[in-house]
This record gives sequence, structure tokens and C-alpha cells, in this order.
Amino acid sequence: MSVFHASPATVPLSPGRPLLIVDADEVILRFAEGLDQYLRRRGLFLDLTSYRLHGNVKRFDDKSPVLDVEVTALLEDFRSELDWLEAVEHSRETLGELRARMDIVVLSNVSETQAPPRAKNLAAHGFD
Repeated sequence: MSVFHASPATVPLSPGRPLLIVDADEVILRFAEGLDQYLRRRGLFLDLTSYRLHGNVKRFDDKSPVLDVEVTALLEDFRSELDWLEAVEHSRETLGELRARMDIVVLSNVSETQAPPRAKNLAAHGFD
């Protein structure tokens, strides 16, 4: 598909060619499903009653929300091992077809230390 670049300034684009920008999470990789699996191993679950993580990570025992600071720490830990998430069905084929007609940039909101596992995960699904 395209080459992973840690810095957005180094993403090669073709002048005059259409550009498609996609998010890695829930477009290419099943982030929410992976996060829920991670949380369940810790006695927690992701309650997707609204589109946010803070306030929606809850304890199994009493269904109480986890404090925002704890959610942030859990997300940091979860994102440090982002090399095992499953791909969204047909994402590789669909983006492969579009790649013939346009440049594609994948956005991912991970830190520099989390970028290598994220890149490894994308590469495992054919997104190099």
C-alpha cells in the first residue's frame, strides 16, 4: 500500500493525484474490539453507549466507570502492544483497489514509542 512514516512531513504524495486519508482505528484495524479484549483480562469492559473512552471503561463487578486518569494509563499500556489487532473485513482489498487511483495516507494517534508495534500490526495485514 504505502510506506510507514513517523513524521507527517515525510509522507510522499503525488502532485495532481487524489488523496484519501483514513484512520487506522476501526477503518483498517479493530481497535475497539482489541481494547475490549485487553480490558476484560483486567476485570473491566468497554461500554460503547457513547463514542468516547473516558467514562465508558467500567468494572465488571459493579459497572462503575474507571477514573479518567486510570483510563489514560490503560490506553498507554494497551497501545504499547498494538501488534496483534485484527483487520476490519475487506479493508485490505478495498484500499488496495483505491490505491491504483489515489494516494492513501493512514493516520494513527500513537506516540513515537507506540509507532513500531502499530506499523508491525499494519504490515501483518498487508499495509506496509
